[in-house]
Amino acid sequence: MTDRGARAGGRGTTPAPGAGTPTGISIHVAVNDCAASRASGYPALEGCLADAQAMQDLAAAAGFEPRLITGAAATGEPVVEAIRGAGPRVGANGLLLLTFSGHGARIRDRSTLSGWRYGWSLHDRVLMNDELAHAWAEFPAGARVLVLSDSCFSGELFRGVRGAARPSTDAAGGDAAPAPRASVWLLFLSAAEDNEGAADGTPHGAFTQALLDVWDRGAFEGDYVELHAEIYRRLMLLQHPVIRAWPSPGFARQRPFTI
Repeated sequence: MTDRGARAGGRGTTPAPGAGTPTGISIHVAVNDCAASRASGYPALEGCLADAQAMQDLAAAAGFEPRLITGAAATGEPVVEAIRGAGPRVGANGLLLLTFSGHGARIRDRSTLSGWRYGWSLHDRVLMNDELAHAWAEFPAGARVLVLSDSCFSGELFRGVRGAARPSTDAAGGDAAPAPRASVWLLFLSAAEDNEGAADGTPHGAFTQALLDVWDRGAFEGDYVELHAEIYRRLMLLQHPVIRAWPSPGFARQRPFTI
């Protein structure tokens, strides 16, 4: 079973609703094979493109306006521009759902508290965590951003964003990463801890398959915390999915994929 990871050089309070009907935008990024993983000697993955398609289908069924960016098209510039461009469309009370399936990356950086920086291995390069944070830094106050990352080392993907506010607490009550902007509600569900692999598979990666099984085409009754708990229960002998929310756990108590 292949892990979704690659190393460089070597996968509280409830947000207040705004006026009008909220808009849901979803972006689904997936890369089975990329330059960074090949340079590090990691094999191509198998389930990532199918993960993105399945998450796009889930999002469309939930009322999102989905966009698929996969394979050779999933390079740094169009991915970042897609995220930035979602801000004005999402507005002050809408939701951006951003999913990634592919190799995760962690790069040694002694200027950070953890000594590492984390990112996603796109087709042409690694998209770092601080780039992701800056991509939604201009979203309107009150917007929500939900990120699902089926990749290795993804548990701390948003820790140590430079120039950010002080850390808050995550949905489970532990230490959390600094939020790039306190006025945007952020929620992250990741496939594995920062030092763990995330199992690939067919037709889907282990995390995505567990999420789809638990969600059960919308039959699941519960919030994001309960969704994570059930996914964790199914995967805990293989990997340890992570949930984090900023600036408070309120977002995590909403029904999953509700715009």
